[in-house]
Order: sequence, then C-alpha cells, then structure tokens
Amino acid sequence: MNWLNFIIISIAFTFLGFFTQGHNIRAKETNETLECPKPDTVKADSTEYRLIIIDEGFESWYIKHHKPKWYHTKSYYKHWNQRYVSEWNYRYNLGDPRFDSYIDYQPSKDYGKEVEHQLYYFFEYFQEKHNISLK
Repeated sequence: MNWLNFIIISIAFTFLGFFTQGHNIRAKETNETLECPKPDTVKADSTEYRLIIIDEGFESWYIKHHKPKWYHTKSYYKHWNQRYVSEWNYRYNLGDPRFDSYIDYQPSKDYGKEVEHQLYYFFEYFQEKHNISLK
C-alpha cells in the first residue's frame, strides 16, 4: 500500500510540475526607458470603499426591504450610521455577544453614498433580526 501511495504522489507532483512550468513569469531585459509623468499632471488617488456583510440572511432581507439610494440624502444615511455605530461599539465594549466586532467607522471619511446606504440598511436589518433598538 505504501508503494501505491508513493507512486500516486510522484505522478501528481510530476504533472503539477509539468503544468505549472509554462506559467512562470520571467523578466526580460529591454533598452526601453520609462517616462514618469510630471508631478502637476498626476491625478490624486481616490480611495473607494466597499461594504462586505457576511450575515447570510442580509442579502434577501435587503432586496425585500431597502428603498433606493436616492430616497434619502447621503447626509441622512451618514447621520444615522454615526449613531448606529456609536451604539454598536458601546454594546460591543460592554461584552454583548450579539455585537461580535468593533466597527471602525470614521465620520470624517467619505465612504460614498452606496456604502452609507448599505450600512444603514444593515443596521435596520440587525435591529429587526434581533428585535432590539440601536436608536
């Protein structure tokens, strides 16, 4: 039985080496020069944020309950998110097991309306799911 395992493993490594050999990346020497743009023509980097919610029930709830992004202003969502995050982190610090992580939400950052909208509705979902109020 040990010989059979050895042979199978050897064949597997042989095929693995055969198939991955063609995917190696090699550097190539060239005589080309790289031109860097002048500092005044460089655009400022813009940071984009994306909200990832791992709760498996959120997506279906969100589809049924959310209103379009334009229904409220970005400042409306931002205001409520500040309040919700503050209460969430307070309860997290108290050790409430329903609040299993700290949320690093910084009101001075511009997360964009999409993220503010989804975060707002996550808090609405959480309140409904756990029958509690974060207000």
